[in-house]
Amino acid sequence: MSNAFLADFDAIAHSAFADAGIADAGTYRATAAAAPFAQPVQCMVDRARDTQGLNQQGSYNDVTVWVIKQAGLVLAKGGLLDVGNERFELRAILEEDESAVLWSVVKPRPVPEPETP
Repeated sequence: MSNAFLADFDAIAHSAFADAGIADAGTYRATAAAAPFAQPVQCMVDRARDTQGLNQQGSYNDVTVWVIKQAGLVLAKGGLLDVGNERFELRAILEEDESAVLWSVVKPRPVPEPETP
């Protein structure tokens, strides 16, 4: 990350938002098979983002997730983000700046129970 101020600001803001119940902590993995390689992430889930169509004749609600950029964290389309008991699949980057990235995600699904040996 090239902007230390934004990184510090986002970390402080995320902490305050988490204290207020509007920000989350989760884990990210590139694929379901990469479970042992899950990375912790700071994020905010928006379950009712209203997006207007190009011709402004309709809108639809989409689920999006803001993920705070962290050193060593590389997100990719198709990656899985677990937040609480919900699992989101990253679909496409909608916005990005030096400190955070907004992903469109596939609607949440329950996190599968761990397999028992």
